[in-house]
Amino acid sequence: MGFKELYLYNFRNFSNIRINIDFSEVYFVGNNGQGKTNLLEALYYLCYGSSFRTKNEQIIITHNKKEMAAMAFFDKDEIPNKITIQNTNGNKKIILNSKIILDRRDIMFNIPCIVYCHGDLEFVVGSPEKKRIFFDQTLSLLKYNYVNILRDYKKILKNRNKLLKTGKNLDLINVYTEQLVEVGLKIQIERESIIEEFNSVLTKMFTNISDIDGNLSVEYVKSWKSSNKSEVIEFIQNKIGYELKMKTTCYGPHRDNFRFIFDKMDFNNFASTGQLRLLSLILRSAQGIFFTQRTGRKPILLLDDVLLELDNDKRMKFMNNLPNYDQAFYTFLPDSSALKNSSAKVFYINEGNITE
Repeated sequence: MGFKELYLYNFRNFSNIRINIDFSEVYFVGNNGQGKTNLLEALYYLCYGSSFRTKNEQIIITHNKKEMAAMAFFDKDEIPNKITIQNTNGNKKIILNSKIILDRRDIMFNIPCIVYCHGDLEFVVGSPEKKRIFFDQTLSLLKYNYVNILRDYKKILKNRNKLLKTGKNLDLINVYTEQLVEVGLKIQIERESIIEEFNSVLTKMFTNISDIDGNLSVEYVKSWKSSNKSEVIEFIQNKIGYELKMKTTCYGPHRDNFRFIFDKMDFNNFASTGQLRLLSLILRSAQGIFFTQRTGRKPILLLDDVLLELDNDKRMKFMNNLPNYDQAFYTFLPDSSALKNSSAKVFYINEGNITE
């Protein structure tokens, strides 16, 4: 499994490029602002049909252009495949081997990839929503149906919140409450199901890389303390007055949190900025290792300048604990010491132009 060739047309600052990337390791090297991260974004976009940098896909299209295309050849189970994503005048089309894909969910398992980027720090120090995103991503890599469960929950939540804002149709609110609990408990069960195994990976990796004595793990903090449907419904009904006052649903999986516990203490309360950043990188590696343990498949890794933030010792330990991968794509500055003694394929990026 892996990418063979990449073609971009009006994608960010690349007007028209086609490169052979059929290598186990690829380095994109250049100064800041030349387009290195744009290449990783394109690969991620072809894996999942969305960007890891923005929800507004119109800004992916080159400025003053109305159309864009990203295309790649890749192997899956030693079978050649072709994926194309086009956007013309705001109309997005995904094509897999000449077949139009109506839902990007249907390409998510073709080329699983793990992206390491600066925004990952939010998974550690950010809001509960950011932490939920990380673990929901992890589950979505494993289970096709989990994406459907999340979507169903969000639809029910949206409809229930509309009624809470008006304060009318309380009988209908009760209907949505029952639906919310039924689907929400499925989310909580799935989240709970991975914590122990994920922690076994995370704890070992953090110990190996951080040089901090002690055990680090993730604690799942649920908004609904019970897993019994009737008890949760009764709990929410007792809170309906408060929710009508707040005009929103105040309890449920959309309010759950994940905490990082180090020797029974909240890691965020005493960790340095460097330690928090290191944890964000380790989280991604743990995600990749956990994915392989559960599925038997190796992901593609996309690492965006993240090694620059580590000292030489931590960098070596981090690299030695990377997940097993089919391909790894890195971005580096030209003078990065990490480039030395590497057999990787190197592309130099300058103002949207690529040279080998």
